[in-house]
Amino acid sequence: PYLYTLTADSRFGKSRGTEQVRIGFRDLSTADGRLLLNGRTLYLRGEHDPGSFPLTGYPSMDKADWLRIFRIGKEYGLNHWRFHSWCPPEAAFAAADEVGIYLQPELTLFSQNWEHTRVGEDSLRDAFLTDELQRLLDTYGNHPSFLLMCMGNELKGDASVLERWVAYGKHYDPRHLYASNANLEAMGKFLPLEGDEFQVAHAAKVNGRRYERRMGSYYNHERPGTTNDYSHTMQSPYDQWPIISHELGQWGVYPDFSEIERYTGVLAPRNLEIFRSLLQQKGMANMAPRFVDASGRLAALLYKEEMERALRTPGMDGFQILDLRDYPAQGSAYVGLLNAFWDSKGVITPEEFRQSCNDVTLLLKMPKRTWLTSETFSAQLVVPNYRQHTLSGTLIRWQVLHGGNLLLADSLTADTLPQGEVTPCGTLSFALGNLVSHAAQLEIQLSAPALGISNSYNVWAYPDTQPAAPADILIAQEATPELLAQLEAGATVLLVPKHQPDAERITFATPFWSTLMFDYQPKSMGLVCNPEHPLFAHFPTASHTDWQWWELTAHAYAARINDTPLAYRPILQVIDHPVRNDKLGAIMETRVGQGRLLVCMLDILSSPDSRPVARQLKHSILQYMASPQFAPAEVPGLKECFFSTLRVERPYQSVRLDGENPEHPATNLTDGRSHTRCALPIDSARATLLITLKGERYITGCTLPVAPEGISGFDLYVTDDPAQPGDAIISGAGREGTYEARSWDNGFTVQKGKK
Repeated sequence: PYLYTLTADSRFGKSRGTEQVRIGFRDLSTADGRLLLNGRTLYLRGEHDPGSFPLTGYPSMDKADWLRIFRIGKEYGLNHWRFHSWCPPEAAFAAADEVGIYLQPELTLFSQNWEHTRVGEDSLRDAFLTDELQRLLDTYGNHPSFLLMCMGNELKGDASVLERWVAYGKHYDPRHLYASNANLEAMGKFLPLEGDEFQVAHAAKVNGRRYERRMGSYYNHERPGTTNDYSHTMQSPYDQWPIISHELGQWGVYPDFSEIERYTGVLAPRNLEIFRSLLQQKGMANMAPRFVDASGRLAALLYKEEMERALRTPGMDGFQILDLRDYPAQGSAYVGLLNAFWDSKGVITPEEFRQSCNDVTLLLKMPKRTWLTSETFSAQLVVPNYRQHTLSGTLIRWQVLHGGNLLLADSLTADTLPQGEVTPCGTLSFALGNLVSHAAQLEIQLSAPALGISNSYNVWAYPDTQPAAPADILIAQEATPELLAQLEAGATVLLVPKHQPDAERITFATPFWSTLMFDYQPKSMGLVCNPEHPLFAHFPTASHTDWQWWELTAHAYAARINDTPLAYRPILQVIDHPVRNDKLGAIMETRVGQGRLLVCMLDILSSPDSRPVARQLKHSILQYMASPQFAPAEVPGLKECFFSTLRVERPYQSVRLDGENPEHPATNLTDGRSHTRCALPIDSARATLLITLKGERYITGCTLPVAPEGISGFDLYVTDDPAQPGDAIISGAGREGTYEARSWDNGFTVQKGKK
C-alpha cells in the first residue's frame, strides 16, 4: 500500500498548532453486484477473527503484534480480516494500513434467542450501539484499510433497527460499505436488508430450495471432483450485491498438546490437559503427533477445495475462512492449520496454501479424482485473475509425475486473462494407460513462471479388473461360531462385517467446528496408517486420508477396540475426537488359534463394478494375506470384539455422577480397566454415583480392583427408585478387594443381594 502523511497547520490568533495523520487514497464502490477498489474488481480472501488472545485475554494494543499477525495472513495469501462481533484497536488499523489488509469490524453484540440479547429488545443497549457506531467511525474512519462495516454476526430480533444503523453509517461516513448482518439466515432471511451494500452469507434460497456457499453439507455426500461451484447461488436477485461467503471451512484438527506449555498468561489450557490425559489413559499418548499431522493434512485438503470452489465461482466477491488458526473456546474449536499463537502446525506451508488463496490462481476443473487406467484423463484449466490489471500472453506449464518421476510435460498459453473474471484457458488431456498400467497416485503440477504461481492436484488410476480371490482365503461378512471354529482350526479369514455391535460411525471429512458444541455429528478425524505396510503394496496411500479414501469412508463404521492391549495399534486407525479418544480400528489383524484373521470395517465387497477404489483395496488386502508377510501375532481382546459368543457385554446403560470430572469420568469406574480412574468431587463429603442397568440383574457383590484414594467408606444401594433407595446391600471401608452383599429376608426366603 501507498501511505501518505497529511499535515495540517492551524493558526487562531496567537495560537499555533500542527496535526499529522497517516492517510491513503482509495475509492471503494460497487457496480453490477461486484466490489470495486479504485475501479478494479476486488476479491476478498478473508480470515475470521473471533478475538482470541490466549496470553492476555484481550487484544494487543501494540502495532508490532498486529504487524506480525497480518504479515502471517499475507504469507498465506489473505488480504482481508473480519472481526466477529468486535472492533480491533487503533494498533490493528495502523498495521493493516501498512501491510495491506482490508478490514471488516463489527459492533459488539452477539444476539441469540435467549438472555434478552435480540436486537430491539433493549432500547438503552440499542442507543449505546448507535453511539458506538459513531465513535467507531470517528476513531478509525480515516484508515484506508477500513473498507467494510457490518453490524454483527447472525443477529436476531428487529430488522428495522439494523436498517437504521446501516442508514446512519452510510449518511455519517460514506467512505465505507455497510451491511446489517453477517449471515442473515439467522433471521430467516436470505436476501440483504434495505440499504445493505454487500452481503456476507453462506447460503441462498433458489426456487424454494436452500443451497450453501460452503462445503459443510457437500463433502460427505458429493463424489469428489473439482468442477462444481456456487454459480447457482449467484443468479438473480443475488447478483445485485457483492456476495462474500460466510465462515467457510471450520474443519477440525486434532489438538497439539505440545502447545500446552505456551499458555503462560491468564488462560489455562485445561481442555488440552484433559484431552491429553484421556489419550494417555487409552494408551495412545505417543500417537498424538501423528493424529495432529494426519487430521491436519486432511483438513488442509478440505480448506483447499473450500477456497478453490469459491474462487471458481464467477461473480463471487470473496470468502471469510473460519479459521486459519485455532479457536480454543466454544467447546474447543481446533479448526486451524495454525495454532492459537499464529504458529504453523507443520501440515501445510504458506506457499502450498497460496496455491488456492491468491490474487491469481491456476485451477483444474476435474469431473472426478479417481480414474481407470483405461480412461483418458481430461480437465479444464481456469484462471481467476484479481490482480490490478488484465494479463496477456500467460504461459502455463503442466506436468504429470508418479513418485516424483516425470511422466509427461506440456504447456499452453492464455491469450487474455481479464481482470476480475474467471477465464477458461484450455484442456489438459492424456491417456492414463500410456502412463501407468497398475494402481498409481499421480500428481499434476501447474505453474505460470512469469506470475510466480503454481498449483498441484493428486489423482488416482486403478485397473479395470482384478484377479479372483485366492481360493484358500475365506471371505466372510458375519462373525459366526462356525467361522470362529474354522479360524481356530487353521483357516485364513478376511472378515468384512456387515453389522458390528458398538461400531462408531465415521465420515470422510473431519468434524465441523466443535464436537462439544455440535455433538450430533460424526466425530472421526480421518485415518492414520503406515503407507509402507505391505497391506498397501497395491493400494497407493499417504499416511493420512486423501481423496481416494472418500469412496470407502464417506459413510462407514469403525470398530471400537479399547479392550485390546494399550500398546496395540491397528493397521489402519481412525482418529477419534479428543473429547473421547477411543481406539478405533478400520483394518486389524490377529492370530486366532491356528488361524489368521484380518478384519476390514470398510465396505470393500459391495458393487465392485462401480467402486474401483474398494475393488483395489480388496485386491491389495488379499495379496497381502496370500503372502508370507501375513503372519499376525495374537492380539488379546481383538477376536472378542467381533465374535458375539466371546464378546463381553457391559451390563450398564449409563453411569452418572454429579460434579463429574471430564478428565476422569464416572464411566471409568465400571469399564473393567484398572489403569483408568474416576475422580469424585473434592468439595463434597459425600458423592453419589448412579449406575443404571440395561435390565434386571441380581447384585450379589462388587470388586474394587485397586485401592481408592481419599475414600473412607462406601455404601451400595439397589433400587428401582433412586429417591427411595432403601437400605444399602453393601457397605465397605473402600479398600481394595471384593465385597459380598448382605443377606436379607424378602418375605419368602432369605436371599443374598438384591435385584
